[in-house]
Amino acid sequence: MTVIGKILTFIIFFMSLVFLGMAITINQLNKDPKTKQSWVDVAKHFREVEIPKLQRDVAVKDSLIIERDAEILKLKNEIAQIRQDWEREVRQARDQAAADRAEAQKAKADFEKSQVAVQNLEIELAKRREEAIALQEVIKQKELTNANIQADLVKATNEKIAAQVAAQTYADRVRTLEKQNQELVRALEEANQQNLERPTAKTEIVRRPPPDDVRGIIKAVGQDGLVSISIGSDAGLLRGHTLEVFRTEPKPQYLGVVQIIEVSPHESVGKLLTPQFKKAVQPNDQVASKILPSRP
Repeated sequence: MTVIGKILTFIIFFMSLVFLGMAITINQLNKDPKTKQSWVDVAKHFREVEIPKLQRDVAVKDSLIIERDAEILKLKNEIAQIRQDWEREVRQARDQAAADRAEAQKAKADFEKSQVAVQNLEIELAKRREEAIALQEVIKQKELTNANIQADLVKATNEKIAAQVAAQTYADRVRTLEKQNQELVRALEEANQQNLERPTAKTEIVRRPPPDDVRGIIKAVGQDGLVSISIGSDAGLLRGHTLEVFRTEPKPQYLGVVQIIEVSPHESVGKLLTPQFKKAVQPNDQVASKILPSRP
């Protein structure tokens, strides 16, 4: 046998084995591997048993599907309603958020304005405090001034009262002195009348009173007609000045004129120019530039 024949014989043998395996496999495929029944029996069983069962299951499944579809539709409607509610709430929340943002912006603006107002008020308050401190100082000064004015007013009132009392006293004194002056004038007229009736010659007296209204008393009387007087140059007396001599108690009496002949600062010496009164003049008799003092 040739080589080609051998090869062909081998190929034929191999192909026979392949076809044998394929036949066995096809035979196995014609049976159900689980039940080991033929596919015809399996199909018959499936048609008589499994298909009705499957149809019942399908009917049950269809009813379940219909129920599930109804539930799904209901859930879809609920979901749609929930979505609508949610969208509405979202819109409301957005609107509220926008309103809140606007309110927040307004509140922020108002707060900034209030901060500016607070700063201005603080500045104004500090200014008012400074003004209050200055006013307190002014009030203190006014109170001191008022106290001084009150003191001056009290002093002026006291002085007024004292002046009124003094004026009343002076008026009483003036009335008394006027009365005494009238009596002294009458006494002087009587003395002059007596002098006129006397036969002796009368020397005219030239009066030179000091320019100021001065008053004093006679401290001592000499036998030579000289008298010591309690006032001197400090009262404005000079040599040659004349003073009236009189007494007011116990009875007003005019006692003549004395002329200053010696002057010292605090006393002086005078000479009586009316001899008829020499014996009548006594210590503590009064001397003055005029009998009735000048009114203020």
